[in-house]
Amino acid sequence: MNNESTITLEFLQEVFDALTSHICVVDQTGRIVLTNEAWKQFSDQNSGHDDSVGNYLEICRAAAADGCNIAARFVEGLLAVLENRVPCFMQEYDCHSPDEERWFVCRITRLEHAGQPLAVVSHQNITPKILAELSLEQSEALFKATFNQAVAGMVQCNLEGRFVRVNQAFCRIIGYREDELLQMTFMDITQQEDLAEDLTLSQKLLDGSLQHGYSLEKRYIRKDRQI
Repeated sequence: MNNESTITLEFLQEVFDALTSHICVVDQTGRIVLTNEAWKQFSDQNSGHDDSVGNYLEICRAAAADGCNIAARFVEGLLAVLENRVPCFMQEYDCHSPDEERWFVCRITRLEHAGQPLAVVSHQNITPKILAELSLEQSEALFKATFNQAVAGMVQCNLEGRFVRVNQAFCRIIGYREDELLQMTFMDITQQEDLAEDLTLSQKLLDGSLQHGYSLEKRYIRKDRQI
């Protein structure tokens, strides 16, 4: 091997090691043939032994036999990729440590070298993404509970003025069921004399002329036609 090819291989390994995902390459039997530095560091910190050698497929099979459903999925996915039944496999999973909650995504892709099938296995930390999603779910759940349990009538409308969400307090005020209101617009139940000002203000809100919303005393027409 000449110096130029040696430098090239060293450079490629440096690029491989610079990636933050934990990556290994396995042969058709599942034997680990190459790992990057992130893989080695994660193995050392979490398993206490060198997972840069050995057989990844057998490690997953052993974990699956102990009842780890995610490991069983990894076995299925790796075999499917190596046998060319699927081009790739992806699975999100949790891998919590005693000190922190962590989530990862495993991606397995097929690679052929010298006529032999290989698989590139990547584990990427997606904890910030999952925590953001959980926070959003909690915020949405809190908003939904506050909205539905409010004693005042509350609604949400789309840009065309159609109701997309109404609470039960508003239904009681207006006399319509929720499913009925969701087929209507606020214009349908607004007293005609109040509608023009309401539409003018809502348009100003949409085009940015009003920065902080607006308040308006208006009359609604109930289902029983009372005002």
